[in-house]
Amino acid sequence: IADGMQDSMARVEELSRNLVEEEQQALAEVMANQDKHARTTIALLGVFVGVGLLIGIIVSFVAAHLMTKPLGILDKSMAALATGDLTIRLEDTGRDEIGRTINSMSHMVRDLHALVEKVYEGAGKLSGEADEVSRAADSIKGGSATLHGSVKGIKQDAEVVLSAATESLAQLVVLTNTADFKRDNSGRMSKE
Repeated sequence: IADGMQDSMARVEELSRNLVEEEQQALAEVMANQDKHARTTIALLGVFVGVGLLIGIIVSFVAAHLMTKPLGILDKSMAALATGDLTIRLEDTGRDEIGRTINSMSHMVRDLHALVEKVYEGAGKLSGEADEVSRAADSIKGGSATLHGSVKGIKQDAEVVLSAATESLAQLVVLTNTADFKRDNSGRMSKE
């Protein structure tokens, strides 16, 4: 029996070894499959992360371009406005803060342009009116010179008349005195 048991034990041991070897082979295959799946999963995750990063970078560049393009336009427009260029025209770029800023600047430039045109128009009118005032002043100056000449002539005539009147008065006084003297003398002579 002991030999039979030993044979049975050896057989159990051999079956156990075979079973353990088969299980180890099966486990090795499972581990190899799991390792292969893990490597595939890691590779796929790497590809997804890489594609995600690439898409993220592209989206970032597009978003940065969409944000910086209006800012570049605004910067160039402000530089042109600072040099006095009121002919710049800004397109409507959106409803965000940058778009509203550009739209406000566009309205401001249009209003400034209209204001400058009104100033130029007013300056033109003022220049025309100043020319009219200058012509009127020249006319008044000519009339004033003529009036001055006339007044000077009247003064000279008045001096001549005054001189003649003074001379006539002096002659009248002499004649009056002579007549008084003759009258007084003739009255005394008649009394005597």
